[in-house]
Amino acid sequence: MSTVSHAPSPAPVSALMLVSRARLALAIKLLAAGTGYGFAVAMARLLGAQGFGIVGVSLAAATFLSVLGARGAQMAALRFVPPLAGSRDAKATLCRFSGWALRRATGGAAAVAIVALPAAAVLADAGWLDGFSPPAILAGLLLVPLVGWSDMVAHLTRASGHLALSLLPKEVFWRASVLLAAALMTTVAPLTPVAVLLVLGLALAAICLAQTALLYRATGIAAAPFPVRPVDRDWPQAARSFWVSSVSNIFLSYGDIALVGIIAGARSAGLYFAANRLAMLLAFLLTSYNVVLGPALADLWQRGEASRFAELVHRATLKATLPTAVLGLGLFVGAPAILGLFGDGFAQAAPVLRLLILARLVNAAAGPTDIALNMAGEHRAAMRASIVALILGAGCLVSGALAMGAPGVAAGVLCASLLRKGLFWDLARRRLGTRCDIAAAVRAAAAPAASAAPVTPAAPAVPAPGMPAAPVAAAAPAPGAEP
Repeated sequence: MSTVSHAPSPAPVSALMLVSRARLALAIKLLAAGTGYGFAVAMARLLGAQGFGIVGVSLAAATFLSVLGARGAQMAALRFVPPLAGSRDAKATLCRFSGWALRRATGGAAAVAIVALPAAAVLADAGWLDGFSPPAILAGLLLVPLVGWSDMVAHLTRASGHLALSLLPKEVFWRASVLLAAALMTTVAPLTPVAVLLVLGLALAAICLAQTALLYRATGIAAAPFPVRPVDRDWPQAARSFWVSSVSNIFLSYGDIALVGIIAGARSAGLYFAANRLAMLLAFLLTSYNVVLGPALADLWQRGEASRFAELVHRATLKATLPTAVLGLGLFVGAPAILGLFGDGFAQAAPVLRLLILARLVNAAAGPTDIALNMAGEHRAAMRASIVALILGAGCLVSGALAMGAPGVAAGVLCASLLRKGLFWDLARRRLGTRCDIAAAVRAAAAPAASAAPVTPAAPAVPAPGMPAAPVAAAAPAPGAEP
């Protein structure tokens, strides 16, 4: 364990600071949304539903497999970097941690990609993966270690407090540069999915190198997978618990796209990917808070400030859920017209989009239960809940896919979201004594207003003639007030 320095620790994140940082994250996410949706619509129109499905499944599979290979290192960065920043010899300790985390994430992602290659060949021989050529499969798997590397650097940067530097490179510059390259390529020859995937890989490698250099310049942390020793044994132990939670969480966001591509083929995956990208709009407000919430909660729990911990959780739930519901209603009503922007035939994915919207609303209304548990040191309990949620969720998705194809997968996502969030909600209530849902957040927001209402004291009773006056009782102090 690290030895705590006598130097003053950084000030904890207040509710107002959380909102301020979340607004910055939201602004970046909105910029990323514009870039991302411009990229998605352009790719859908240039490649058609089948080519768009190949790119979409490759990106989804790369994200899911990279998290699988990272083995919890990404969430471990959010958990350990803020406390380590206040430790003795913080710079050296953070460099050791970043080296360990990058080796774990990048090496693990590369190993998963190597194992996935023959698995994909077996699936293709069995008649699955309709529309996916061997070059497309290979190009897609090359993205896995690159995404693992990039996401690990982004998590280290985010945990160090450099929000813009953690989000802008991959969320904005990556897609913008690939979109520009694709536009130039169309002037020379017709665009193909394999060409798009190769450009995605090259652009991501260049952007990640630049981000690593900027992180070192800003913090002095050498984010490189050097064999620095020793490694604190708490890091891999906690990461194993985070691993299950991360895989369970990412499975519902990206595993469904890959599953549609495997079972229903590239064209159905293209339609589903368009609906999935639109439903992801509803996650922007929630993820904007989650981006800054994790390190803030870890710091507050380390300080023993449970009441402020609950305050930040409720503030994030309230600020994220209500606008998400309004946006979700608009998308639900206008689903066919909005999907039509992707090209001919995409409007038929409207039922899928509506089911995914309901799943996103469930996620927002339940609150950041998994983050609260993991940042409060309850990662083992969260891991056990994640195992149950992952098994049940996988069963929902696979059974839905086999029964109804893409709409069945979307229905499975909704059922799996209800199961997962229900498990974590109950666990947070029992382990932390905190309800994270929207009803609890509204009640907590209304409580200060009720307690601040002025109370008019009752007039003292007038004694009857000849009777002594009744003693005046001292007023009871307000909750939290000095007696």
